[in-house]
Amino acid sequence: MFFILLLALVWPLASIWGCSRLRGVSSLKLDPVHHTGPWPTVSVLVPARNEELTLAPALESLRTLDYPNLEIILINDRSTDRTLEVMQRVASRDERVRVVEVDQLPTGWMGKANALQLGLGHATGEWILFTDADVVFDPQSLKKAVTHVLTHGLDHLALAVHFIFSTPWIAPFCSFCVAIMGLVTNFKNIDNPSTKDAMGVGAFQIVRRSALDKTEGLAWLRMEPIEDVGLARMLKNSGAKVSFLAGRNEVKVDWYPTFGALLKGAGSRSMVVARYRYKLLLIKIILSTVGCLAPILVILHGGIAAAVVVFAWAVASACIAYEGNRVMGIPKRWGCLMPVGAVMFLICLVYSCIQSLRVGGLYWRGRVYPLAELRELQRVRI
Repeated sequence: MFFILLLALVWPLASIWGCSRLRGVSSLKLDPVHHTGPWPTVSVLVPARNEELTLAPALESLRTLDYPNLEIILINDRSTDRTLEVMQRVASRDERVRVVEVDQLPTGWMGKANALQLGLGHATGEWILFTDADVVFDPQSLKKAVTHVLTHGLDHLALAVHFIFSTPWIAPFCSFCVAIMGLVTNFKNIDNPSTKDAMGVGAFQIVRRSALDKTEGLAWLRMEPIEDVGLARMLKNSGAKVSFLAGRNEVKVDWYPTFGALLKGAGSRSMVVARYRYKLLLIKIILSTVGCLAPILVILHGGIAAAVVVFAWAVASACIAYEGNRVMGIPKRWGCLMPVGAVMFLICLVYSCIQSLRVGGLYWRGRVYPLAELRELQRVRI
């Protein structure tokens, strides 16, 4: 029973530790009125593939950004729905908006990395804002971010998004991911140039173009599904000054509107945490299963051990609820459902394994990528 008790405490103790490493994340607070001098030019890159349902409100929020020197580059990545039509309609009403089309995906590239590379070739700004086609911006968000990077002499700033939930029961999974973030990155060290810790966010990361030009470039990330994290790490490795802040009131996104979307997104990407190796993924599935079942066995056994497990999971749930709300605006009542989030994480791992075995590789955005090729070109190891 002692060994089972230790296994029952793995997830809560790891989550508490992960949350403690998130204490280094502060909020974006600088008021743009403190900025003096001209505003630098910013190019916003928005890649989209079959995003007609979310694209219109996202682009409308971009158009209402209170920023004077702005160009918006929309990259249609071989969409088969009305994405291109939405882009062209917006571009016809706003001279700051340009549409770029991806005709075909080159061999050895993933879709988003290729789309961003193509869009970057059309960008003229001193700063590049990488974002997604489902992100809603506060009108003052870009001015606040630019004020912050100029005030602190940064080359890169990523903002944690504020989650909104059209399907509330996805929230426990998002809350659990907050703790996972803390396990893979020590956020207290991101601002420290002597460490390798860095974090990127696909929804919002702004980069100094001159700093980006000193790196290996987006081609280095051409087969990286989590290219946002890879971009931040690549910049820091090149000597750029990077940072990460909570953007609760600035950037909002409905991350996964349905459980099916969760499986297709997070589930497919779960192969990344196993470094595209079935054996390692199987080990993680077994450990996660044991971590979810062991607490039930201890509680059913009763006694002091059961009380210890209940207390540990309660503390972990409280920590996740607090940090998830502070950093990403997740309602605390959902953060408290940490055991549910752990089970959903396990389901994503299992789905990833089954899906990869079924198609013979990583299925992502309508294309199958061989695991051997992904292993060779993997840049982000977590």
